[in-house]
Amino acid sequence: MRATTRAFAVGSAAALALVLTACGTDSAGGPAETVSATSAPSDVASDPGQPSTPDGPAELTREQFVDVNQQAMQEVSRYRYTMSATGGPNELSFAYDVVLDDEDTRVGMTMTSQGMEATTVIADGMYYMNLGELSGNKYVIIDPADTQNPLASQLPDPQQLAQAGQNAQFDDALVELEAVGVEEIAGVPAMHYTMTLDTAAYVEAMSGNLGGMLEDAMAQLPETMTSDAWLDAEGRTVQTVSEFQGVTTTMTFGDWDDESVTVEVPPADELIDWQDVDTTA
Repeated sequence: MRATTRAFAVGSAAALALVLTACGTDSAGGPAETVSATSAPSDVASDPGQPSTPDGPAELTREQFVDVNQQAMQEVSRYRYTMSATGGPNELSFAYDVVLDDEDTRVGMTMTSQGMEATTVIADGMYYMNLGELSGNKYVIIDPADTQNPLASQLPDPQQLAQAGQNAQFDDALVELEAVGVEEIAGVPAMHYTMTLDTAAYVEAMSGNLGGMLEDAMAQLPETMTSDAWLDAEGRTVQTVSEFQGVTTTMTFGDWDDESVTVEVPPADELIDWQDVDTTA
């Protein structure tokens, strides 16, 4: 099952990298409490923080957009989001819980593809991956520093993911920004923007944090990309939509600082060592 196992490992890592870097998350916020399974964001409205109008969030200029969005996301201590990729040969869907802390970033993720489901927990610098029947419905413990584990080389260090986007300079990557108007996403008034990104500048801004992982993931992208983003009144990302080669990727965020967003390490009786998984089949 080597190909399948590694496909899930790489898919999990790439999804985490792309989404966390897109959000520009920071390890700020309250303590990383333990709680459980991933779920879709609920329809939670936000309290306005950034300037807004009676009809919703105020329009940001290109110069304001990056700073306001990054600052807003860095002030968040926990949230949920979903991600889907449709239109390609293999449709993918993800559901995440994210808890940010100065000491640790915890992520719970469920990935569904080709009728298979995998659950990953990242906590305390370790990966715990439940590959369903492939792992006997147990969580495989993966230490990214373990040079003997063939799966470890496919996964970035969790702290790289946690730091992704913190110090990146996105100003050069954002070539053009146009405000479309206020729209409601999952019950939240949000300003809709269309963005044109310089792909090379974006990859350069991000690759330092991820050891070149994004360069591999985005190597086939065109010189510029067009994407849509919706920001709430506090400048937080509510939704993003992008299309490439007929595949539409949608990410939806919510449950900001909601105490129900928690991530816990699986109990000991649900853990197995990677050597107990047949990676040669």
